[in-house]
Amino acid sequence: SPRRAAPWPSVTVIVPTRDRPVMLARAVRGIIAQSYPGEIECVIVFDQSAPAQVNVELPVGRRVRLLTNTRTPGAAGARNTGIIASDSPLVAFCDDDDTWDADKLRLQVELLDVAPFGFVACGMRVHYADRVIARSAPGSVSLQQLVRKRHPELGVPTFLLRRDALTEIGLLDEQVPGSSGEDYDFLLRAARRGPIDAVRRPLVDVFWHQQSYFAQHWQTIADSNEYLLGKHPVLAADPRGRA
Repeated sequence: SPRRAAPWPSVTVIVPTRDRPVMLARAVRGIIAQSYPGEIECVIVFDQSAPAQVNVELPVGRRVRLLTNTRTPGAAGARNTGIIASDSPLVAFCDDDDTWDADKLRLQVELLDVAPFGFVACGMRVHYADRVIARSAPGSVSLQQLVRKRHPELGVPTFLLRRDALTEIGLLDEQVPGSSGEDYDFLLRAARRGPIDAVRRPLVDVFWHQQSYFAQHWQTIADSNEYLLGKHPVLAADPRGRA
């Protein structure tokens, strides 16, 4: 925004990946091509797979780092590896099979400037077979609203946080079965501090496909739900939340 007087802070974007090189390259290209005026570091964390270079051109102000997940196998451990290994004042996440609109980071950082709790999200578009479903985000969502509705449009690839807020919330929970619902757990913990603001527009494309880990892992999803109920009494105490 031309009206923004302060320097644009650098952003670390953490991308966990495992054996999806074509999709990964598409995701990284979307991160590198952001219209955001500040510096962007894309940290690719290889989970249970060997690191491999991603063939993308890097303009000034963009860089890519390759890491290996040194924590619990799975998306949560990979994201935490990236968080610990980076030091940018802002942290965002993108899955290896998702993509971002070019203006995602710029619009979110502008909102983050006035977001009191240092955590913003945005809407998303879900792609499945030949269907595209746009899911706009609520402008703000409270803990009680999250208890009574999952708000699936607020997924990890929509998150942008100040690092000080991330320090208060804590790392992603690596004990969530299969890392299913880790984003919901993170949202619930974050919302204890105060409402989460969001750019209403869908700025992320999420692709559901047969290579998705959870395409057939129904028991993992059920186990995760039981885990979250045990971890968050506020869910179990509300009939709608428990359902």
